[in-house]
Amino acid sequence: DIRARHRELADATLRSLPAFCRNSLTNFYVLYEDAPENRGLGGSNTIIITGNVPDAEFVALLVHECGHVVDLGGLVGTSESGRSSFVDGMTPMYLSDPSVAFYSLSWNRASERKKGIRDTDFVSGYATSDVFEDFAETFAFYALQNKEFARLAKSNPVLRSKYVFMRDVVFQDVPPLSLGSFVRG
Repeated sequence: DIRARHRELADATLRSLPAFCRNSLTNFYVLYEDAPENRGLGGSNTIIITGNVPDAEFVALLVHECGHVVDLGGLVGTSESGRSSFVDGMTPMYLSDPSVAFYSLSWNRASERKKGIRDTDFVSGYATSDVFEDFAETFAFYALQNKEFARLAKSNPVLRSKYVFMRDVVFQDVPPLSLGSFVRG
């Protein structure tokens, strides 16, 4: 029972993002609770977001959660390559998973930063939480704030590497989003 406006926004957003998200997404829910426990949740094939927000925030939540779907469902490795030091709960991340290269820019393990990595090496405070939030926030920042991300990347080698990863591995030829084209006010 997703409202028509949210169906339109979700469709336009998903069509504007790399196919990794659309191809991996099998479950999409919009909740209209008064006080949701979480504004959004995303995994390898599922997104749950609140619909009780303005259009621009709805799109931003969807893009962030698509980052999780891309990370955990779109970019995957094989067990033949061996386990990396990264796990999602009990699920191992394999060395051939492209996300491991991204994680390794700032992290030793899912919640353990590399020595010398600073808060300024992340696109947001939330990105400092763990590798999965780092990926999703970086995905969203690339998609929604590309010019600012490119500006910051010029003077920060870690951010530059994250920008290049998103550009070359995830987004490839897909341009960043232009929210004004499908979000009102």
